[in-house]
Amino acid sequence: MSQRSHIVYVSSDGMLEPLGTSQVLRYVRALAGRGGMRFTVVSLEKGADRAERDGEREEELARLLAAEGIGWERGDYEAGGGPAAAARNVARLRGLVREVCARGPIDLVHARSYVAAAVARSLGLTYLFDIRGYWVDERLEQGRWFDGALRLKLARIWERDLYQKSAAVVSLTVQAAEEIKRGRFGPWPEDREVEVIPTCVDYGEFGLGGPGDAGVVPAPVRERLRGALVVGMVGAISQAYCVEASVRLFEQVLARRPEAHLLCLTRQAPALLAILEKARLDPSRYTITSARHDEMASWLSLMDWGLLLRKEEPSHRAAMPTKLAEFFASGVRPVQWGCNREVRRWVERAQSGVVLEDLSEAELRRAADVIAASERCMHTALKARWMTQAHFDLNEGVRRYARLYERLVGEREQLRVLFLTEGKTVPASRYRVEQLIPHLEARGIRCEVRAAYGEGYNRLGDGGAARVIKLAQSLKRVPWALSAAEYDVVFLQRLALPFSGAPEALAAARNPRAIFDVDDAIFRGPDGGEDPRGARAFEQACRSVAHVICGNEYIGAHVPAGVPTSVIPTVVDTQRFRPPAHRPRGPVVVGWMGTRSNFKSLELAAPLLKRLVEEREDVVVRLISNGEFLPLKGVERVEQRPWSAQREVAELQGFDVGIMPLPENAVTRGKCGFKLLLYMACGVPVVASAVGANRTILEGSRAGVLAETMRDFETGLRELIDSSQLRVRMGRRGRRRVEEQYSVEAVIERYVAIFQEVAGLEVSSEAAGAWLRAAGG
Repeated sequence: MSQRSHIVYVSSDGMLEPLGTSQVLRYVRALAGRGGMRFTVVSLEKGADRAERDGEREEELARLLAAEGIGWERGDYEAGGGPAAAARNVARLRGLVREVCARGPIDLVHARSYVAAAVARSLGLTYLFDIRGYWVDERLEQGRWFDGALRLKLARIWERDLYQKSAAVVSLTVQAAEEIKRGRFGPWPEDREVEVIPTCVDYGEFGLGGPGDAGVVPAPVRERLRGALVVGMVGAISQAYCVEASVRLFEQVLARRPEAHLLCLTRQAPALLAILEKARLDPSRYTITSARHDEMASWLSLMDWGLLLRKEEPSHRAAMPTKLAEFFASGVRPVQWGCNREVRRWVERAQSGVVLEDLSEAELRRAADVIAASERCMHTALKARWMTQAHFDLNEGVRRYARLYERLVGEREQLRVLFLTEGKTVPASRYRVEQLIPHLEARGIRCEVRAAYGEGYNRLGDGGAARVIKLAQSLKRVPWALSAAEYDVVFLQRLALPFSGAPEALAAARNPRAIFDVDDAIFRGPDGGEDPRGARAFEQACRSVAHVICGNEYIGAHVPAGVPTSVIPTVVDTQRFRPPAHRPRGPVVVGWMGTRSNFKSLELAAPLLKRLVEEREDVVVRLISNGEFLPLKGVERVEQRPWSAQREVAELQGFDVGIMPLPENAVTRGKCGFKLLLYMACGVPVVASAVGANRTILEGSRAGVLAETMRDFETGLRELIDSSQLRVRMGRRGRRRVEEQYSVEAVIERYVAIFQEVAGLEVSSEAAGAWLRAAGG
């Protein structure tokens, strides 16, 4: 994109309001800091905000933005809420944008909401329509403006025109994005984008425990909350939220935990106070105050639970409350009902809150039981952050906006990425590189893959001769590293040599914009014991590159401190791996698929599998591998089939239950659970040892059995064999879990963001020299 690209961000929400600070300025300042874009913000400010501290706050913000190269044009916002006031606000915004146009060309208008889009449309400017919700539906639900048939018809025509004339749309939810693409506002061209970017927050600022409340939370409030179970109510007291039901729920919690306290952060204290007084709630059991956005993290750090009860209305299908991301980032457990199914799914996915089925008194009592019985749990909070950060973190939102701007304003020179992999048919290479290539190229990244092993990899055994052949093949990656300099990024999939990180250091010396991808505990020996050479090789490779991508958190925890690291699980192409149209009748097929290198783990289940087929004629065990599993060789109703790329999907679809036994050791804790994901993608319920990534994948999913012992493993397997209905239910849940969290579509944008970020690094000659010395040069 040209360095002179000018983006004008138009918002009827003021920059002096918390919403403007968190959902406009945070993005604009971060985007401006990336370079390549020049921003002007156009907004309308409320009189009370502009008058704060006699206008000093407004001037301070203007100076701050100017110092960062961001222009700010603002006018007065006229309150009132009626059509006449809205028309005058549109006219003011239009006049401000025209003044900006007069000073020079505008490449793109970022129109935040319908009012801003109407301004850009009226001036004939190219605009990105950031919808923030279904505006016309909101007013219908509020009984405002469009009460007559003619008014509503005209509003729908105007609304449709805004969508049709936009260059692209940003939606807060996938649900609304899909509705737009399906033609809710008229035919939608395939090449016109609808990007999903939710209301994001800075996960660095909203951390567990907050940034500290010194000078923010008054001492009397801190003392009042000490030792209490704190339930939070955050945000506007509007008809969109079920405030009375929230209060009734807190009353139920208070009946069970007398030390519970309701902490309310709102700018509408009188309205809330009237509701609390009507409920006759003891004033000593609640606190009402307000907080600026830069204070919110400190206040949230005091909360255990956050109330998020919102009415289900047609307009809410396009809504994503900011407080949801703030709760996740801060370790606050949400109590959710309503809004839309996407909000519910995120709460369920995070596995940290309570989802209500309705607002009946019985359901409020059930939720109160859970809340009252709870204690703070760091593990739960950390897991919720990990499960949600890739979607709700401000950095992710900024990256998505930046890429969208680049596509709208002008084509950026394509990134060229060189992938050095183990081999075309090596499972790690196939699933962590090969299957990503079409998706990366569809996003404008030019990919070149050089694989050390060819098609003959699966025919190699495990003997000494095979190890020599594999080593010789791996050495081909060393001269390839010398050509890395001509690429924007070099991607190093696993170590070229198991005993040295020198090839990776050499590649990084030739091209400092290198990424090291690792999906196994290569710093441990085969039995999980210490491996000093492997640990040194792992550390040398990590310290040489610009970024490390790990298959799970366990591996990530072993990356040396200070090295930029991302955790991206091995994922599944859910278009290819999918449930069969029909499952054939016949014996229950208990299946296992894997390479011969994993036979050691399968040996754990061998006695159980043999016992099953001896006891039951309605059970078949099917093993798919590139080798023969000797402990079950010749056993009746144990089928051993050779693996092939052409047959693997059909073989998985033929399983009724998939198994993944694992011993507990340092190596298996580094496994990424990919076998489970393949089973689940094909709608197959699973039984797995509760080791490493298996826990992360299955906990809370109800998609299979997570077995702590082999006795649990056998019990769970027999239950699935005996119940076809249970198999169907678990299989469906597993498929949904993979689609939402472990599919190519769920992670591909993270890869793109990392490539773009690494490609944009400026590396000093001193750093390059250090990498060269690490390689022995």
